[in-house]
Amino acid sequence: SLAALVLSQGLLGVGCSGLWLAVCVHVARTRPASEFAWTTTVCAALGSSGMFLTTTPLALVVEGAGWRMAMACIGALTLALLALVLLAREDRAPPAPPAAAATLASMAGLLRVPAIFAGALLGLVSYGCLLAIRGLWVGPYLEEAQGLSPSAAGHVAFAVSAVMIAAPL
Repeated sequence: SLAALVLSQGLLGVGCSGLWLAVCVHVARTRPASEFAWTTTVCAALGSSGMFLTTTPLALVVEGAGWRMAMACIGALTLALLALVLLAREDRAPPAPPAAAATLASMAGLLRVPAIFAGALLGLVSYGCLLAIRGLWVGPYLEEAQGLSPSAAGHVAFAVSAVMIAAPL
């Protein structure tokens, strides 16, 4: 239902926002401020490169060994990445957090810049749609409506992912 879809997208957004915030905080603590925009963009591209694994490679595993094996591989990869995160250490002491009012005022100031406000609105409505199309509908559409094999549909999803990753860079 529409309500379930909106709820699920909201939950995905909450989960992803925490991951993204962790990247931004780490970059802010370890890199000079002048490098923040570029470094976080590169981090986003590297983080998004996992989408490649859900294209042709996943389709080939599904075709060769089935969905259970594909999900087991994804689970194993997730656990390996979790282990890397848990082993990572940050040597610098965290800075004192700014007051909530100052943070909100800073965000409000940013959103008063027309280009930033327009970009935020565009991202709010477009990126989630693109991810939903790429993640949920591209494979079934190409397989059922266009008659492609899962691996051929994976090739198309791979190309879409490459554009999604390279465009911000």
